[in-house]
Amino acid sequence: AAASPGADHEQQQQQQQEQQAALDDSLAQHFASIQELSDRQALEELLPRLQQVVGQATDYEPLREQLRSPAAAGLGSEEKLALWRGLASRSFCRALGSVWLVPLMDLLVRLKLHIVGRHMYLE
Repeated sequence: AAASPGADHEQQQQQQQEQQAALDDSLAQHFASIQELSDRQALEELLPRLQQVVGQATDYEPLREQLRSPAAAGLGSEEKLALWRGLASRSFCRALGSVWLVPLMDLLVRLKLHIVGRHMYLE
């Protein structure tokens, strides 16, 4: 007895679903390994460089040294206030820059690695 056309269609559909499930599992494993790679890369390689760049852009040591120096005693209240405001501004910029740039850097690394990973997976 020959199999009915409906049974053949159901069998083909079942095989396609199994193949798709296997591909989905493979793709999920591939992207999970990329996530692990991006976590390691961001923490080990990029955070020290980001810290250096943010530190250079918001260097407050010269202001701090001016305020600590004996010459600061001879400064007027307006000059001291300007130094303190500059110090506060740079400190705030450093904190805000770090809070904003770390997640942005993490997102950028993950995005790049996922794009490259997808191209490699499709080849």
